[in-house]
Amino acid sequence: MIRILASLLILFPFSLYAQPTCATGRYQQVVFPNFTKISGVKYGSNIQPKAGNPTNVDSLYMDIYMPAGDSLTEKRPVILLAFGGSFFFGSRTSPDIVELCTRFAKLGYVTVSIDYRLTPEIVLNGNEYVLYTAVMKATHDMRAAVRFLHKDAMTDNLYRINPDLIFAGGVSAGGIAALHLAYLDQSSEFPAVIANDIPGIGGVEGLSGNMGYPSTIAGVINLCGALGDTAWMHAGDEPIVSVHGTEDATVPYGSSTLQLFGANVIVHGSSSIHAKADSAGIRNAFRPFPGADHVPFSYGLSVPQYMDTTFWFVRDFLAGIVCENTTALEPEQSLQSLTFAPNPFTASTRISLENHSLKNLEMFDLQGRSVKVSYSRESQSLILDRGILPGGLYIVRVEDERGKWMVDKVQILNRE
Repeated sequence: MIRILASLLILFPFSLYAQPTCATGRYQQVVFPNFTKISGVKYGSNIQPKAGNPTNVDSLYMDIYMPAGDSLTEKRPVILLAFGGSFFFGSRTSPDIVELCTRFAKLGYVTVSIDYRLTPEIVLNGNEYVLYTAVMKATHDMRAAVRFLHKDAMTDNLYRINPDLIFAGGVSAGGIAALHLAYLDQSSEFPAVIANDIPGIGGVEGLSGNMGYPSTIAGVINLCGALGDTAWMHAGDEPIVSVHGTEDATVPYGSSTLQLFGANVIVHGSSSIHAKADSAGIRNAFRPFPGADHVPFSYGLSVPQYMDTTFWFVRDFLAGIVCENTTALEPEQSLQSLTFAPNPFTASTRISLENHSLKNLEMFDLQGRSVKVSYSRESQSLILDRGILPGGLYIVRVEDERGKWMVDKVQILNRE
């Protein structure tokens, strides 16, 4: 589960302006006009019998998107996405996945698009066993991709990621894989139809690579997917954000039969998943698309409002988590901090300017939104009045006459 870290955000110089952080809109608005893409990074391999593959082994690849020109040394959150295609077609270059990876990279995330092993026999033999085999192959490959990211963070650190803030998700089949990664996490939970196969395919973790590293994630991005059983969801499990068309004829919106190539398996779509998340106290957000069919944001991106809404909805949910858990930069790279007395405070607090005069003062909540604040000068201090602000943690930035910024967090107590 996500750990609430004590430290907050400090600004870091970037080019001719301040390096974006949550306090200045990073993760909620475009702060990088361009991105860098690293294609074809091998993250694992696994058995995949198929024609033209004499070794019966498939190599697994990912594409990694990073904000161009990002000199932030702080470890960055990651969004890992998998394509849809009913488990028998598709690739990591699916247009909807590329679009989402591009958009989120421009916000400051490292984004990852993965391939996973497909199951073409599902088309001609779509029974329950083949369906769950396809789900587990995709899920095991996604776990290996997550482990690859953890491994990099713990070793080479090529991608400067925060292993505590890896979000896994996908579209349709990719969303199904992410849901099963998060919530099908005990061998005892595996459906009876594949239970006997579990030891041979590597149990919960699978055998797709990077063994010995964790496959933990900070949350799930479910774009029109489904889960085999909501009983697998428990209090304290990973947060989840979903979108789903209410008239989805492919993956059920609620609890119903998935009629994929004749498999006829009862699954639980986004509506049922979020009802269970609510009852279990799991952090979640759900955006139904009234009257919409399956993956309405993916119709060749020809209906842009669905893609825009999907992006904005997921963006806001993730930003809330990321900005609550963003670590500060190393002390030698930080700007000067502020001194509040008292901190925390109820009505007002004093900010020492240490022989400098005020040029500008700004205050933000933990989601990077500017808040109105009243203050007055008194000798070498500022008196900050909380006004009508609710209790919570805030970020205060003060610019002095030299154009230097001083930044720190302050806590406002709830009124008695």
